[in-house]
Amino acid sequence: MAYTSKSQVEDYLGTSLPNTLTTQLNLWITAVQEWIDNYTNTTFESSSETRYYDGNGDRELLVDLFHGTPAIVILDTDGADDVTITDAYVDKYPLNRTTKDTVYLKSGAEVTLFPSYRYAVKITATFGWSAACPEEIKLAATRLLAHLLNKRLSGGVIRSESLGDYSVTLAEIDEEADILGVKNILDQYRNLSI
Repeated sequence: MAYTSKSQVEDYLGTSLPNTLTTQLNLWITAVQEWIDNYTNTTFESSSETRYYDGNGDRELLVDLFHGTPAIVILDTDGADDVTITDAYVDKYPLNRTTKDTVYLKSGAEVTLFPSYRYAVKITATFGWSAACPEEIKLAATRLLAHLLNKRLSGGVIRSESLGDYSVTLAEIDEEADILGVKNILDQYRNLSI
């Protein structure tokens, strides 16, 4: 699900957008969403999928943001499923947030440490920030896109010819985000890698 939509932008602007902009608008929605994901280093669209991690020889393993209950399988050195870890023996951190980024093997788990080799751990989980996009992210995306579109509707500054007579570049999105204070909204969701 996109972080914003044509109807949300129209509501924000208090005007109807011409249907001739629909194709470009969908591209701009994608560009704004990708910019937000890159800035925060996470996604606000949940997807259940399987991801693979290198082992570290420790009880604790940093993984991508997820929520819910992950299925964790230790792989053998050939990449085949070897040991399934029972959820009762896994702690997920941080404890005070719904979104987790660390799994920890408790005493009694089927293995005591994550193996210390590449491609050692398979995790199937719902990755992403949460089950639904937070309202602040929807607001940030809508506000950002509305201001970019407002430039277009009032003649705009043409920086590229790639999408008809107007296009949105990542530099423009970044510039508008600074002006509008959108980065202040997004900063609370940033997932800074160590």
